[in-house]
Amino acid sequence: AVTLILASIDRIKTILGQLNGKLNSTNWSGPDAERFRSAWTSQHVPALNKVISELNTAGQDAKKNAAQQRSTSA
Repeated sequence: AVTLILASIDRIKTILGQLNGKLNSTNWSGPDAERFRSAWTSQHVPALNKVISELNTAGQDAKKNAAQQRSTSA
């Protein structure tokens, strides 16, 4: 489970970086572009960063729980 969580974090970070790169290199202007870029940076990026943070916490909790189970079983 921990490995899957860590892989998910890496995948989200990769996609986030790719999307930021595409958005920054796209020749798109006008009010729709500005609205989208504003929403992307003010809403979507923070939401994805929150997902990354929550997954990181879940991974740490899973590691801690697994260690506790191992010590209890020993």
